[in-house]
Formats: sequence, C-alpha cells, structure tokens
Amino acid sequence: MFGTRKWENAFYKKITRRSLFETTENTVRTLTIKQIEEWVSNRLKTVFPHVSAPVVLPATGAQLYSLYFCISNPAPKAIGLATKAANFILKAR
Repeated sequence: MFGTRKWENAFYKKITRRSLFETTENTVRTLTIKQIEEWVSNRLKTVFPHVSAPVVLPATGAQLYSLYFCISNPAPKAIGLATKAANFILKAR
C-alpha cells in the first residue's frame, strides 16, 4: 500500500501496558484523519507534479474516503485546465 511500508510506522505505534499480572502490547493508530491525508498527499507528490487537496466522501456524515485528483502533466496550462475540469465535476456531485 502506498508503494512503501513506511506508512505502518507513520500511522501506528506499539503501546506496552503493564498490569499487576501481565504485560500486553497493542498497536494503536496515532494520527488523525487530516494527518493521514497530509501523509498520503505528500506521498502522491513524489509521483505526480500536482496533487489537489483531498475531497471528503461522503460530503455529510462519517468520512469513509478521501478523493485525490492527481495530474501527471507538469505543464502549467495542463494543470490549470485539468484542475478546472476536476472542480467542475466535483461541484456537480
């Protein structure tokens, strides 16, 4: 996932808890959804010249997905045109 295994250490930490009778080790997520989106955006930017801010899906209720619009053409005119088209499509939903 994400082309690397670094996300596991970025998203999760192992927590050791000791009680009177035993020691347990749990893995817990340490990042918020916004921090995960930022990490994914930075990862996508290593491949694509332009990555838009993620769109939260669904627009209401609990967030299930983050939709990213990535543009592979580095030309400023191509980025402008593709961004304009993506904004139009996303506003129509």
